Amino acid sequence: MSAPTVLPEWLHRGDCLGGSWTVLRGPAERGEAFTDLDNRRMRVPGADDEMSRCVRAHEMMHAKVSPHERLLPPDKSHVDRELLVHAEEFRVNQLVRAIGIPVDHHLRDGSERSSGRRMATSGNWAGLVCATAGMSGTRSLRDLLTGVSAISKDLAFTLRLLDGALQGLWKSWVQPSDRSDQYFDSSKKVDTEPVASTEPLTFEGESRATTRGWLFTIAVAELLQITIAIGSDANTYLKGLRNNLRHQEIEDECAMGAFAPLIEREIPRPRRVDGALGRRRRPADVGRNPRHINRMLTDPERRVFDRRRASRGGVVLIDQSGSMGIDRADLDRILQAAPGCTVIGYSHSPGSEGVPNIWVIADRGRAVDTIPDGNLGNGVDGPALRFAARHRRNNDPLIWVSDGYVTDRFDSVHFNLTHECAALVASLGVHQVEDLDAARSALESVARGRRLPTRGVGPIGRLLEAA
Repeated sequence: MSAPTVLPEWLHRGDCLGGSWTVLRGPAERGEAFTDLDNRRMRVPGADDEMSRCVRAHEMMHAKVSPHERLLPPDKSHVDRELLVHAEEFRVNQLVRAIGIPVDHHLRDGSERSSGRRMATSGNWAGLVCATAGMSGTRSLRDLLTGVSAISKDLAFTLRLLDGALQGLWKSWVQPSDRSDQYFDSSKKVDTEPVASTEPLTFEGESRATTRGWLFTIAVAELLQITIAIGSDANTYLKGLRNNLRHQEIEDECAMGAFAPLIEREIPRPRRVDGALGRRRRPADVGRNPRHINRMLTDPERRVFDRRRASRGGVVLIDQSGSMGIDRADLDRILQAAPGCTVIGYSHSPGSEGVPNIWVIADRGRAVDTIPDGNLGNGVDGPALRFAARHRRNNDPLIWVSDGYVTDRFDSVHFNLTHECAALVASLGVHQVEDLDAARSALESVARGRRLPTRGVGPIGRLLEAA
């Protein structure tokens, strides 16, 4: 079998004529592939695997849309040119993903987790921001944030907010003309023309031309620069930006969205959890209802009554989309708080069919060895809540770890779906929290005999407050 071939000379651009290219072969490792537009040289991996295919698509997209002249308009002259490189990586990855190349599943080389841990340990905030931009929308980001989370949960949470803001910015630029054709629909893609355009664009006082799609890269770089300047406590800014973008998306919504069908992934749970849920009642010699008269003969202490002991169970439903996640250490902390609880993860791959999108991570004292990765999107929030409710035993608490934003099967926000989930939270008595630390604290509170209030966060919380 011949090695896979890339032919950048076949690409058409609006700002320049084509020509012959020199294509070199290299390994599928971060930093090895490149595209030199000026000299028409490209290096890509030649292996016939998904990772190499994603890298080749990435470099071909650079050859297709990246400008020869990386110019800035006069009112954007303050933007750091180094950040434009990372912003362009984000644009290219999103465009590759939009044409159906599964970078969200296969684009990673295995170094991301250690890189995240190293940058978090050294306090390299600018490096983490740039890395998040360059990996957003790909599988690499989940590994990077896992490494960061091992050092600082707060830092990882802020970077997840940045990822959400970047994705919101992308969606605000590529709104499809017909909203019934949602993001990443296999039959009709989003309108990427504003982001991918190579139509020549000249700025005032500049004789050279760049491309119209480059304006999106400038907007991304400006977002990165503000985030770096604010520092690692940029949560308020990023939450506000993301909320504004999503609010705009809701206002522009014309079509009613629908959740994807729920497909459970059956996974083994070989690990036994110490202190798992036992009996809920224990014998007592005082009480109001002698439920066990037989103990008059069998129990030396004649404890014919019983009393309820505090539950060490519960159900924890975790949104494992691109902006959220869970690792083995997170799971262990939850199970320490409630060894008998049921832990369920969910995440839908946007626009997919037949891909499992929900899985039981721990149940009745047994847990998985390896936690499944998420599929980037939400997509099944409502069905997942109903699935989790069916796993409750008696009055066990149901805790939902989510940022409060729910999406349809194409990972787009729809107001009707947000209303549906808010109604489920109210009717099921769900206690929604923003992160896993809050979930663990809630379980510890239940173990002390406290009852969790019905609660929502984000848009769901606002709907509950308005009801």
